[in-house]
Amino acid sequence: MDALIAEFERYLRVERNCSPHTRTCYLREVREFGDFYAKMRKKRPEALTLEDLAQVDKLVVRAFMSGLYRRNTARTVARKLASLRAFFAYWVDRDKLPLNPARLVSTPKIGKAAPRYLNVDEMHALLGPDEESASTDPLKTRDRALIDVLYASGIRVSELAALDLGHVSFEYGTLRVLGKGARVRTALIGERALGSLRAYLDLRPVLLAQATESTDALFIDRRGRRVSTGQVYHIVRRRSRERLGGRSESPHTLRHTFGTHLVNEGADLRSVQEMLGHKNIATTQIYTHTSLKRLMAVYDGAHPRARLDAAPRPKPGEAEEDE
Repeated sequence: MDALIAEFERYLRVERNCSPHTRTCYLREVREFGDFYAKMRKKRPEALTLEDLAQVDKLVVRAFMSGLYRRNTARTVARKLASLRAFFAYWVDRDKLPLNPARLVSTPKIGKAAPRYLNVDEMHALLGPDEESASTDPLKTRDRALIDVLYASGIRVSELAALDLGHVSFEYGTLRVLGKGARVRTALIGERALGSLRAYLDLRPVLLAQATESTDALFIDRRGRRVSTGQVYHIVRRRSRERLGGRSESPHTLRHTFGTHLVNEGADLRSVQEMLGHKNIATTQIYTHTSLKRLMAVYDGAHPRARLDAAPRPKPGEAEEDE
């Protein structure tokens, strides 16, 4: 199956122009199915052929998904199913397989949960000043700058890891970002984050001295190599545990925080959509949920005839019970 996956990777890279992060996700999830199906066929995964894949039906796909539900959320299972559909669709389109069995399986229902985000005080705690010694520590200075950039710009973790030195404009306060689908956009970044970035760049040569070769990567690890998305997750989780009473937050929480704070302060959705790099404004509309809750709280607390029975207002999307 290795040769089949390699050809699929080329299709994602050349024809669909998928980002490295997207390709990695697709291939990882296809390999996961390959490992599962190889056990069913009592073969090694690399020995699977198109003839083997032609025997896959919706029952096999359902069995695979059943195992996924034991350790994954519905959203994750849906994403893995989408990767599998894309893989089989590639071979069906080239008349190498008769049908796409993953298309015969329903996508898991995903509830529209409000995005997890930090309030302003929590962000101040997360980005608060470090101890005096941290100002000369290149890793601690990098960590603070990294988190500051994530919150200030709202960019994705994969976009941050891909930033190069030349992608930052201190003059205009912008970042040149390579987003999903290899779409390039300009992200804005505030003065405070730029200040954190300058402090880190002053110490970046200390980290670069450990490298075996030079790199243009903006954020580098202790060995002078470009940070990976996994390392960024680790950095954010570690600092949030230290600063937020043991809570472990993710880079995506900072992206949600960026969008939520903008909408709560009156930014229009179209502008937020552009800043976040959302292709569809429907994706951006999740941030109106928290904004509506805030407006309800203000109204209920300020208007004398808002809630005569003093009962709490139902949350957006919930109906009050009939009496």
